[in-house]
Amino acid sequence: MNHFLAYQRLIAKAKVRVCPNGYVERHHILPRALGGTDDSSNLVALTAREHFVAHVLIAKIYGGVMWQAVILMSGGKYCNSRLFEIARRCASFEREKSIKLKRISDPSFDAYMHKVRSDATKNRFEGYQAEAGQKFKKRFVSDAVYAEAISKNRIKAQQASLEIRRAGSVEKADMVRSLRILGLQYKEIQKATGYSLASISHILNNKMLVGVRKIAHA
Repeated sequence: MNHFLAYQRLIAKAKVRVCPNGYVERHHILPRALGGTDDSSNLVALTAREHFVAHVLIAKIYGGVMWQAVILMSGGKYCNSRLFEIARRCASFEREKSIKLKRISDPSFDAYMHKVRSDATKNRFEGYQAEAGQKFKKRFVSDAVYAEAISKNRIKAQQASLEIRRAGSVEKADMVRSLRILGLQYKEIQKATGYSLASISHILNNKMLVGVRKIAHA
C-alpha cells in the first residue's frame, strides 16, 4: 500500500469539501515535529476518525516519533487493539534507540542509566517482587475487607476487558470502513490492517453494520 498517496488523498478531499457539521479537529498537514507551521496553508479540518487515520498514515510514512502521536490519540476513542499494539511497539523501539544514542553522546546520562538499570536488576535478584507478592497473599487471606475489595476490583477489570474486546470488533469495522472511504482497494486495506480479505469483505457487505452498504458502493 502507498501510505503517502493515501494520506495525500485524505488531505486533498478535506481541503476541497465544505467543513463537516459537528465536531472536527485541526490537523497539521506537515506535523510540527517535522517542521510544519501553524500557517493556515498547513492546517485542515478533519473529523475525529479522519484525524486518527491521518496520524496512522503519517506514522507509517515517517516512523520514529510519529508513532508517539498515535499513542497519545489512543487514549481517546479512535484506536483499535491492533493499531495500538503496532504504535506501542514502534514507539518503544524508537524510544530505546534514542536512549542508546544519547548514552553514546552523553557520558553523564550513560552513568545515570547504568545506575537505574543496575538497581532494577539488583531488586529482581534480591527477590523484591517475590516478597511483595507474599505480603499481598498474607493480607488477602487475613483481611476479609481487603480481600472483598480486591475481588470486586478484579470483577470490574474482567468486565472492562470484555467490553474492550467487544468494542474492538466495532473499531475494527470502523477502521476498514474509513480506509474504504479513502478509496483503498481490498488488498490495500489488507496490507494496512492485516485483516483477511474475507474479514474485510464481511465488514463491507454486512447489512447489519450501519453505513457499510452505502460505503461499499460509494
